[in-house]
Amino acid sequence: MKGWCREFEQRLDLLVGYAGRCPKYSQVQKEVAVAHYLTHERCIAATMTALGYPCRTTMTEWLREVLAVATMAMVGRARRPAYSGALKQAAVIELCTRQSSAKAVAHKLAVRRPTLYNWKNQLLGREAPASMKRNNSPPVPVPVPVPVPVPPERERERERERERLERQLESIRRDIRQLQLERDLLRKANKV
Repeated sequence: MKGWCREFEQRLDLLVGYAGRCPKYSQVQKEVAVAHYLTHERCIAATMTALGYPCRTTMTEWLREVLAVATMAMVGRARRPAYSGALKQAAVIELCTRQSSAKAVAHKLAVRRPTLYNWKNQLLGREAPASMKRNNSPPVPVPVPVPVPVPPERERERERERERLERQLESIRRDIRQLQLERDLLRKANKV
């Protein structure tokens, strides 16, 4: 209103129609922004950060003008890649029977750690543990025989045999845990 009064006082008349304001950015700035967008992975946020202008709305308008794009690409994160069910199951088995950290398992499968846990929750449910560790129940007591003197060679042989059997036992326990996990996965898949 004040602007109209000032205009009337200066010209003794008012302009007919809307004059509009001059553009905030020049044509060169517009072209630079669009070129940056196209050469830097088509990311509006990166263009705005690098150049310091324009706002997201203005940049979107420029892109629609220049590229004749009816609808714009999504705002936010890029689409997640689709993973097969077999890969998800293998990843969950690897997660639950892991010997290393979940981070190492995720790195090996080229996914993020939370993704592994999400797949575990989808396939097994939240109640299933993420790592099927051995239960730490005390071993079954075995009667100890009365020691009989044994030659040192025989003692070393027994010790090697015992170590071999312990490794074999650990391997069997790992296989059992993996088979239990596969069974749980199949049961859950069967319900679905």
